[in-house]
Amino acid sequence: MTKWNYGLAYYNDGVIEPHGEYMNDMSPGEQAIAHFLEEAGEKGWELCALLPGKTTSCLVFKRPARS
Repeated sequence: MTKWNYGLAYYNDGVIEPHGEYMNDMSPGEQAIAHFLEEAGEKGWELCALLPGKTTSCLVFKRPARS
């Protein structure tokens, strides 16, 4: 069975910011969408859900847990 690590990022008004605790291998601070997704993909993160909010949405990422 595959074990997963989950990450969170916040999306607001065209920029994404990784949650420091759950995606601590990502560059901190707000980033353009394309740059964020390129970096996340290189680190094995896959977008798996979008939780919409009134002002800020939450993006959920996953990747296989490393042993």
